[in-house]
Amino acid sequence: MARRGTSVLELLVVIAIIVVVIAMLLPAVVKARAAANRISCSNNLHQMGLAILSYSETQKTFPPAGFAWAAYDDRPGTTPTMALPDYVPNCLLWEYIGKSQSMFKCPEGADRTSGSPTYGESYQVSYAYNYQYAGRPVHDVTATYWTPLIWDHDDYPGCVFERPDVHRTTWPADPPQIRDRHWPYSRHGGVINVLYSDGHASSRSPDPAPVGLE
Repeated sequence: MARRGTSVLELLVVIAIIVVVIAMLLPAVVKARAAANRISCSNNLHQMGLAILSYSETQKTFPPAGFAWAAYDDRPGTTPTMALPDYVPNCLLWEYIGKSQSMFKCPEGADRTSGSPTYGESYQVSYAYNYQYAGRPVHDVTATYWTPLIWDHDDYPGCVFERPDVHRTTWPADPPQIRDRHWPYSRHGGVINVLYSDGHASSRSPDPAPVGLE
């Protein structure tokens, strides 16, 4: 009995079915990847929180202001996304965070601001430390559920959480760009991850309005 070959029409139908299936699965894959990135970012925040707690127990104060709390190269010639070739990762939390530079990097921590000179590049450090804690004695700070300690941030690794208007950028960004870099809600599909002073980390949407140190 002769074997009938596959017709062009049948082949096209199969291809069309495959395309439809891929189109149906793609959003689910993208959503799953985004969820995995958000969880990875939240885990980074937990690890940094434990490192700051260990540092504070040893030094009796929170890390000082500046970029030395995180593995960030701020020497002349660097940018928020690029360290110098001879940079050896180190920081005040280095010994407390397992000497892991990856803990300071969110999987989605890339510059997405149109017009930025570092557009598309991954940040050296994807988070900011709330400078209102800087150098303060541990007993002088009351841990509260909604006091931010570290959060997703699209620029330098230090800032004042409730003051996007005083945000520093490496180029003359306009106010909306400054706000979006301060609170990069586009990073995790409409939310940012925040570590609070009581040790818990959670995703935060644009509302309610940001709160500061209590």
